[in-house]
Amino acid sequence: MTVLQQHGKVGHEMQGEKAAKKESDAYNRLVEGFLQKRVIQGACSIPTLRHGLGVYSRWLSDCAFGFAQLRTTNAEDFRADLATMSDPDGTPHYTAKSVAMILWAVKAFYSYLVSEGILMRNPFADLAPVKLPSRIPRRIPDAAKLFAALDHLACFWEEEKLSARRSRYRTHVAAEILYATGMRLGELGSLTEDDIDLDARIIHIRNGKGGVARTAYLNEYASKVLKIYLSQMREVVAYRKGRDTVLCTKAGNSIGGILNGNLVKYLGLHTHDFRHAVGTHLLQAGCDLRLIQLILGHEDLKSTAIYTKVAREDLRHQLDRYHPRGGDVCCR
Repeated sequence: MTVLQQHGKVGHEMQGEKAAKKESDAYNRLVEGFLQKRVIQGACSIPTLRHGLGVYSRWLSDCAFGFAQLRTTNAEDFRADLATMSDPDGTPHYTAKSVAMILWAVKAFYSYLVSEGILMRNPFADLAPVKLPSRIPRRIPDAAKLFAALDHLACFWEEEKLSARRSRYRTHVAAEILYATGMRLGELGSLTEDDIDLDARIIHIRNGKGGVARTAYLNEYASKVLKIYLSQMREVVAYRKGRDTVLCTKAGNSIGGILNGNLVKYLGLHTHDFRHAVGTHLLQAGCDLRLIQLILGHEDLKSTAIYTKVAREDLRHQLDRYHPRGGDVCCR
């Protein structure tokens, strides 16, 4: 290769790098504009959107695709890559739920680009939804065990360090809200004091899943815990600046990492497990399935019916106990 050819190759590579950087900068500006609009709309899923779009950005870079040139076939490739990616030990890198959330974030981003007139069509619009397993985590304890665990969590003064007491107390408050209402993590994280009516014991969820507003209901105990927290303890817990929300986080910021870590530490549960616990325990106590649907804010009764699978063994036990031919009746 001549010196002139070498210089030409280097120049071509530099042009390619400049073009890639320009593409990346344009993508990042659009992402920030999209996220800012979602914050203004009151969305409570900003961290999830940011994570999904970050995964997508890295994939675009690896594949040398421009985000504006993507076609449906490329979107299908992205989905396939997410589903087949594995860790060194062979386990899937992303669960089916994680794949679904990443695709949801990217699809929402492209819908924004179409609505702003930046693109003509959404390449992710026609992708079939990810099939998620309809099962409840086995770690959900029965009502009595969860009651005892929550009572133990409330003993925040047992911690030696002041910072640990604050963190455990805030976890206690969050856990009682979650178990009373079945709220999702994003809904809890974006909750403001204006959304709460302690006299009526209700919480107005203004932007739930799919942007749907609904009402959540506090039981008497959770209402008392929240009243004490808001009137006396919130200023003590909120030792950092930016108390935009009830749990002292800035709007759009995630509380999931710290809160889930504490809940696993003290209770062996994640935030979403409380939602499953509410559905399971209400059904076991005899609550009507359609009422549970309203409490949890499920759009489709099929989503609520998942809790009947958990209760099946308990129902079999009750049948054996009360049916005239249940128990130890011998065949004749």
